[in-house]
Amino acid sequence: MSFDWLRFLDRYNIPYAVSGPNIGRDEIGVRCPLCGDADPRQHMGISLAGRGWSCLRNRRAHSGKSRARLIQLLLRCGEDEARRLAGYETAPIVSDDDLQAVLGRLSGGTAENVLARRDLTMPREFHPLLSGSLLATPFLEYLHGRGYGHADLVWAAREYDLRYAVSGPFARRLIIPVCDRWGRLTTWTGRAISASIEPRYKTLSTRDDYASYGCVARVATSGTLLGLPLLWRVAEPRALVLCEGPLDAVRLTTYGRAVGVYGACLFGLNISAEQLFEIEELSERFARVFLCIDSGEELRRVALLGELEPSGAGVLHLPAGVKDPGDLTPSQAVDLCLAAVS
Repeated sequence: MSFDWLRFLDRYNIPYAVSGPNIGRDEIGVRCPLCGDADPRQHMGISLAGRGWSCLRNRRAHSGKSRARLIQLLLRCGEDEARRLAGYETAPIVSDDDLQAVLGRLSGGTAENVLARRDLTMPREFHPLLSGSLLATPFLEYLHGRGYGHADLVWAAREYDLRYAVSGPFARRLIIPVCDRWGRLTTWTGRAISASIEPRYKTLSTRDDYASYGCVARVATSGTLLGLPLLWRVAEPRALVLCEGPLDAVRLTTYGRAVGVYGACLFGLNISAEQLFEIEELSERFARVFLCIDSGEELRRVALLGELEPSGAGVLHLPAGVKDPGDLTPSQAVDLCLAAVS
């Protein structure tokens, strides 16, 4: 996603330099907002090619790839305003009274009813995968059949809070909760454990008319990434690998975490502005970002890499004969993750 830094700086009367001893190729320089008055000249270089920004005076601490973060520092504005100026979608700022009125109109009822459903909780029919119940056996066998050993399965089930359902709209599906970076439940998706069940994935809708269990998703899967609480918590992040599906991401994280490699999924082969923002923010934590999608999707791979250019994403190729990351054997997954950090 391109961004016109020159136009932005001119609009907000921020002095900049297009050449000089501190200015690299395809860069412009501004006074570092983190150094403040300690920066006598324009030591903060901003890449016009989407490679991020960094200060010559402190490259380690004063650098990043998120343009929203730099805009927030330059203008001393809030995160929502910075995201809007950076070109990401944000909700309009409204007063509490306006919010109550809007929610009431949208609901066709009282604003209190709408506000009450903003906190999403999982139904009772979603049982923890490690509950010890015999009813969990088919779901555990499904994951064992995909190559997970006992210890790795236990780790993945606990880290991703995996659940299962034997009744209700998500019956006979492995339930994968999706949370925001602070651990709040935003939606869930269910993976069928039998080839006879269609569709393969079923996800909680954001629309009332398709709602299951009388609740709706707080965020569509197309507007988030799987595993955000883990991705923001890990102590030694080295490589972030973007995949298509949730079990692809779980696979790579389970077998890559020992070397600092973690998976996240796009929930499809498209990428939204919200996902791009999350990825750019995460790219400040992870030294490298990769795209690893199903074999045979070369055209989509090229398109996605173009959109991921600000994050400097590269390609992680699957071994010959492997269709998607979720089909990797444990040893293949380990080798792929080692290649990401080699």
